Amino acid sequence: MPCIHHPEREASARCTGCAEALCPDCHVEVAGAAYCKACKSMAVKRPPVIPARMETCSQARTGMWIGLLGVVLFTHICGVVAMILGFKALGEIGRNPRMCGGGMALAAIGIGASDLFLFVLNLMSKA
Repeated sequence: MPCIHHPEREASARCTGCAEALCPDCHVEVAGAAYCKACKSMAVKRPPVIPARMETCSQARTGMWIGLLGVVLFTHICGVVAMILGFKALGEIGRNPRMCGGGMALAAIGIGASDLFLFVLNLMSKA
């Protein structure tokens, strides 16, 4: 198969971007793949994105479970601890872009607030 730019030369590769046949003088290697000159600029501008491994924030998970424990046991201490851990987790997640668990942190805060609300309702019903 002839080169798209030099019909007298035999093609040695196909462009990864446009699939045109290219001779050794016309193709450029980028990250182990052959590209023509036009597609090379696109490959260089947008290198492949390798997703980083995300870590789940342990404070968020712990806060959520402590908050759930507080709902079951009707304790206000669990609610306060869950809220504190939830806010700390949100701060840690905000500082570390590889950290996930924002939903769990918000759940810990919400469940902790519910624990406190239920505790106050329980106190008011006894009064």
